[in-house]
Amino acid sequence: MKKIVYILSIVLLSFQSFANNNIIFDKANQLYHQKKYDSSIILYNQMLMDNYCAPNLYYNLGNAYYQNHQIGLAIWSYEKAIQLKPQKEYIDNLKLTQKRIKEDITKVDDIFFIRWWNSLYSMLTVNQWAISALIIFIIGMTFLFLKLILKRSYISKPISLCLFIGSFVFLLFAFVRLYNNTYHHYGIIIIPETEFISNKQKVYLSEGIKVKLISDLGKEIEVQLPDGRVGKIDETAYKKI
Repeated sequence: MKKIVYILSIVLLSFQSFANNNIIFDKANQLYHQKKYDSSIILYNQMLMDNYCAPNLYYNLGNAYYQNHQIGLAIWSYEKAIQLKPQKEYIDNLKLTQKRIKEDITKVDDIFFIRWWNSLYSMLTVNQWAISALIIFIIGMTFLFLKLILKRSYISKPISLCLFIGSFVFLLFAFVRLYNNTYHHYGIIIIPETEFISNKQKVYLSEGIKVKLISDLGKEIEVQLPDGRVGKIDETAYKKI
């Protein structure tokens, strides 16, 4: 009986939390449309602090940052939205905002195969690849069942084999995407004119530039720029995607 009461309490609290977040989200959207961008940003971030995570939340937060002329944080928000759901609207806003970077750094082009591979596995999120793999696997098992158990002659084994191979490939994409999300730490420069020191040379980075984290040195971090240069910046200037 106590377990049932405990479970019901958790369910009720979850519903209450969900309802509260919806109220806050609607209020933040209302403030945004009233052009009270600072206030809407506070409410959107409050939801993130309450562990509410949704692509449209990051997208709306990015729009508020953009209107508030905080380009670095806007780009970070759009990147987070795309990480959860690579939707065209999010990608378009990201590209539009990236044009506002004062002095962007040209990325070193990867070879064709690497560009093709990166674009391929980035088409879907980890969950979308995993769910697709499961669906294809179930379809393959269904075909195999009809062939072996019900002895349906019109079903060929190569169909099941192709489906199983497709399921394995999709699962591979899910693992690759998960690995990159977990171990390849990218972030955004969120402070204008961030000091970047490389080989005793000092330059200043514009906010909004995407960098790769190499190592955490405490108050400083070592990052790699899109053009391949490696140097140190203050940790407060970097926000992990």
